Amino acid sequence: MMDVVKRGTGRKAMELGRNDLAGKTGTTNEHRDAWFSGFNQSLVATTWMGFDDFSTLGDGEFAAKTALPMWVSFMGAALKDVPQTLPAMPTGITTARINSSSGQLTSASDPAAIMEIFRVEDLERLGRSASGSGKQDPYEVF
Repeated sequence: MMDVVKRGTGRKAMELGRNDLAGKTGTTNEHRDAWFSGFNQSLVATTWMGFDDFSTLGDGEFAAKTALPMWVSFMGAALKDVPQTLPAMPTGITTARINSSSGQLTSASDPAAIMEIFRVEDLERLGRSASGSGKQDPYEVF
């Protein structure tokens, strides 16, 4: 959910200059409701935009344009003096560099390298696959 803020529909939250935010935007069919639920280690808040009579907000009205700016305004004040705290990695979860095209483990020098999150046992299985045929059945990871 941190990627929603860093690279997705919640990018406007990056205006707060924090790296500890995560969230999810949502817009219903026919643009009747829009919301953003976001959080960090200290606070969770949801903002909603809509009408009680289920009227449409109008074409092109999405959560990133309606609900998210309210959330940014609120969280900017609420987190003003709160230090950034990144969530701890859960037990049994790790990160590794993979090639964004092949999905195989790679090095930091690979221009197509991205960091991805894995269960430890799945990363071990991916490593064994990379040293074998070079092909990994994606269904074997899960």
